[in-house]
Amino acid sequence: MNIVKRILNSFKNTKEIEDLEEINFITIDAKEIVKEHPDALYDLYHSKKHGFLIKNFLNSEEISILQDFAKHNIEREVAKTPVGYTYPMIFQEFSLRNKDLKPEELVLNSKLYFENNEAFNNNFHQTTKVDLYNKINTIFENLSGGRKVEVPKGFENLGRYLFGNFRHLDPNGGLMTVHCGNYFGKNFETVYKHLVQKIKVTNQMSYFVMVQKPDIGGELSIFNLRWIDGQGKSGFSEDEEVFCQMEQ
Repeated sequence: MNIVKRILNSFKNTKEIEDLEEINFITIDAKEIVKEHPDALYDLYHSKKHGFLIKNFLNSEEISILQDFAKHNIEREVAKTPVGYTYPMIFQEFSLRNKDLKPEELVLNSKLYFENNEAFNNNFHQTTKVDLYNKINTIFENLSGGRKVEVPKGFENLGRYLFGNFRHLDPNGGLMTVHCGNYFGKNFETVYKHLVQKIKVTNQMSYFVMVQKPDIGGELSIFNLRWIDGQGKSGFSEDEEVFCQMEQ
């Protein structure tokens, strides 16, 4: 029969939790990381390094422009979250909204979605005067050991995925949902059925560019527990419990 246990409880009172490797984020200037860690993406993927806090990626003028852009796009079509919203619509929200559509409806919706994404990517510099798209691509290429970095094309090779999006957290709204890339495929099948044909989706790397200092809070919390096959959650936005499905 199937026995469901809380995976966190399985670590309690065991030496296993004491043996977990300490997570170490390296704080470094944007220019220095390019010189000192030219293969950082490879090192991150293979857990040779755990993460970087990169300072001075944007200057004060660029940050001010991006803050103003985000503020004036509140009235546009945004994707609501339990603690705020995102703009433009993130692929997770697109996947959830379209998972039950008929094939012909999905074709039309996805064509519009990915073409809008490509327009956002291409027009962002002209709209804001901040070349964020190329800044992100360039630093990733400089940290990739000479590998090419690009944003994948959308369904049927139409349009593109977003190079990034704005996330707004409401005051007193709580934290952003705990992220685990290896779990996403079970929740956002509309998109992941396509992504697995384009890229290796296991052990993804995440990046955040902070454009506003929070009044309180704002910490990035990393949990040193790796997702393993058979784990799950009761829902994507549920952060209290992680379950392990075991056979007996």
